[in-house]
Amino acid sequence: SCIQWAIWGRHKKRFNISMIRDKYLMFGARVPISLNSKRIFRKDFGLNRRYLTIYKLSESNFEKYIDCINNYRYDFIAGYPSSILLLANYILQNNITLLNYPKVVITGSDALFPETKKSIAKAFRAEVTDQYGMAEGCGNFSQCELGRYHLDFEMGFPEFIDMSENPNSNIKHLVFTSLSNIAMPLIRYDTGDLVIPTNEKCNCGRKSIVVERIVGREEDYILTPEGNKIQGLNQVFEYANNIDMIQVYQENIDSIEVRYVKGLKFENQDLDRLKYELNKRIQNSMKINFIDVQNIPLTKSGKYKAVVSKINL
Repeated sequence: SCIQWAIWGRHKKRFNISMIRDKYLMFGARVPISLNSKRIFRKDFGLNRRYLTIYKLSESNFEKYIDCINNYRYDFIAGYPSSILLLANYILQNNITLLNYPKVVITGSDALFPETKKSIAKAFRAEVTDQYGMAEGCGNFSQCELGRYHLDFEMGFPEFIDMSENPNSNIKHLVFTSLSNIAMPLIRYDTGDLVIPTNEKCNCGRKSIVVERIVGREEDYILTPEGNKIQGLNQVFEYANNIDMIQVYQENIDSIEVRYVKGLKFENQDLDRLKYELNKRIQNSMKINFIDVQNIPLTKSGKYKAVVSKINL
């Protein structure tokens, strides 16, 4: 909708980016390029960008992406943080100096973890900012210059609902009533997302409702032998120092696998705090197996899933 595009434009303006003037590289999942093709991008003249496919981000193709960045004058990068991170890690691991650096990197759709943000910022020598939205078009939050998520009030009105299994938690269900979707107004629409709202005023000076953190999806939980649903694991992942990507995988009721991709400065003791934070939540009732992996597969939609459970409820 026009309102959605205006909100995206306002977010970019906070970081001196213009959607009309500036060119950009978009890492996305909707590029119609055959996997058998050697191409990695398509030109989008209407939106002033090159749209790079995320499905070919691999060791054998990283140099193509670097060439694309070096041979194209652009002002900012946008896309899924999990995909941009793959290229950022390649740049850092190989000490690559780019010919062109963006003014800012704008992420969305995936959860933006602190370590992910640090790696992307270091590789592209740019500020990293994030925004939260949904295809249903009933609500939006955009980060300010201080990294806090502010409500874009034109899109919809939010409600923060207690979790029935833990009403005292600072994590809340996010429900939106649409104010802008004239095709299908959504009333008290359960987004399926979890957030941490706050009543604190932001030092950026904006007066809108603030969300401290986008925690994850409602279905992103593990189940303990006692029948407890442990949600909000994104908070645990913030203690994953020197780890680029992480995923909790549950196939059995009495154990979980923590799959992780090492960062450049990873040391074995970096797992100690992670294990401590997990044990605080599951109360030592489950076995935790840490698995060192080379990568974590994305979903069919190109997104990164932080928690995968195979337990049938």
